[in-house]
Amino acid sequence: MINKLFNLLSVGLALCCVACSVEESNKTQETSRVQDRPEAVDRVQDKAKKITKNEKGYWEAEFEDGHTMVYIMDGEFAMGSENGLSNEQPVHKVYLDGYWLGKYPVTVGQFRKFVEETGYVTDAEKGQGSWQFWEGRWVVRLDGNWNNPYFEQEENHPVVSISWNDAVAFSEWLSDRIGVTFKLPTAAQWEKGARGTDERTYPWGDDIPDGARANLADIHFWKKYDDSRKADKNVDDGFVETSPVGSFPAGASPYGLLDMAGNVWEWCYDVYDGNYYSESPYKNPTGPSDTGQADQGRVNRGGGSWTDRSGHLTPEGGHNLRSAARTGDEQNSSDDHMGFRLCIDSLPR
Repeated sequence: MINKLFNLLSVGLALCCVACSVEESNKTQETSRVQDRPEAVDRVQDKAKKITKNEKGYWEAEFEDGHTMVYIMDGEFAMGSENGLSNEQPVHKVYLDGYWLGKYPVTVGQFRKFVEETGYVTDAEKGQGSWQFWEGRWVVRLDGNWNNPYFEQEENHPVVSISWNDAVAFSEWLSDRIGVTFKLPTAAQWEKGARGTDERTYPWGDDIPDGARANLADIHFWKKYDDSRKADKNVDDGFVETSPVGSFPAGASPYGLLDMAGNVWEWCYDVYDGNYYSESPYKNPTGPSDTGQADQGRVNRGGGSWTDRSGHLTPEGGHNLRSAARTGDEQNSSDDHMGFRLCIDSLPR
């Protein structure tokens, strides 16, 4: 009898230890999950409709109207390319604090809501006009604008014919509406988001772009525009001009960002200077000083657009799909292959 009681007590103690062990393990896992959740996620928790981890394992915050942001942890990466144009050199180390970057470019529908609610008039509509790819060449068309880019777009396509000023106005409106400070990304934030920390050529790696990874100047472009841009006629991406954002999941960046190559070029915050990399600071570079001029140049990034070839350099301008490529345009100008995506950070600008 005593032996039976002893055995029962032993079993009970063993079960208790197992339960304690499981409980302790659960606590450890919970602590790990809490530690894995950066403060930046908590800061937007009350403003976001949903916060999850994406297929790449990075935090995503979805706000109203489909504005989805991906959190990129702080750290160092190599910016620039020795295989590109001179304005991409020298390759230099850059450290960035953690920040959120838009998963997609801002769409026609999202921009339309801004215009309808505020009555905003874009620079193109104020008489500036917009650069349009027309009959095989670039021309300024005075009636070209975000709502009339001279080709068909749906509400889920990236908005184009937007100036840097227009993009800033949109970000300020959205900030007031949601209660989170949205900005244009710096060129460094954009590039890290596009290529990660392993110096890859394109968002997906080093393989030349194809019709499954990006919207570029392909066979459809050639059929409409002939040899005006030396399209890649062996590529079929399914589109002539812009495509719905997120149409090429195989072209995702290391963080799960989409449309970082092809579709549209994108405005960045920085003033443009082709020699800036030789003097860029190591931590959180924001570009040369703002001159205050209405037509000063601002950085364009995007790994090319629907008008560009897959990985081929042009004599100037860097129009190709490589993630390190960059160029600049006057901040009050716009064209039919230029859009923007948003950023959330804590940098003063």
